[in-house]
Amino acid sequence: MRIDKRRAVTLVIDIQERLLPAMEDYETIEKNARILIEGSQVLGLPILYSEQYPKGLGPTVESLRPWINDNLHEKTSFSLMDDMKDVMEALFSQGRDQFIISGIETHVCVYQTARDLLELDKEVYLASDAMGSRKLENKNWALQSLLAMGARILPTETILFDIQRSASTDTFKKISSLIK
Repeated sequence: MRIDKRRAVTLVIDIQERLLPAMEDYETIEKNARILIEGSQVLGLPILYSEQYPKGLGPTVESLRPWINDNLHEKTSFSLMDDMKDVMEALFSQGRDQFIISGIETHVCVYQTARDLLELDKEVYLASDAMGSRKLENKNWALQSLLAMGARILPTETILFDIQRSASTDTFKKISSLIK
C-alpha cells in the first residue's frame, strides 16, 4: 500500500495550452501538477508526459515544460495504453507497477488510462488536486468509479510525503519547500 520510488512512475496527461484554461479551477491543477513533477524529480521517479493531438490542443503549458525531456509522447487515443503501449510495457519490464497520475480531463484520458492500468493489476494513485475536468461533476464521477475499481485518490502532498517516508533524508527539505 506504500508508494515505492523504485516501483513508481509519474504520468502527466495532456496538461496543454488550449485545454487547461477550460478546466474548473485550472490554476490549482497547474500549480499542483508542477509540485508533483518537481517532487517526483527530486525523489528520482521517472516522469512521462503526454499531449493529446497537440496540433489542435497546443503543447504542454509553458510552466510545466522545463521538466520535459525525451519523455514527451504525442497521442490521439484517450488511454496512454493505446498509443504508448510499448513505452508502458518497457516500464512494466523494469518493475514499475505503481502509477501516479495527474492530468486532464479526469473523466476521459485520465479515467481510461487509470482503468487500463488497473485492469493490468497495476497500482494507481490519482493526484486529485493535480487533475480536472471542465465540469466538477464529471471529475467526481470518474474518481468515484476509479476508486471502486481500486485506485487510490490522494492529494499531491500526501503522495509526495508517502514516497518521502521520513524527515531524516536529504530530500525532505526540498519536498517541504515545494509544498509551502
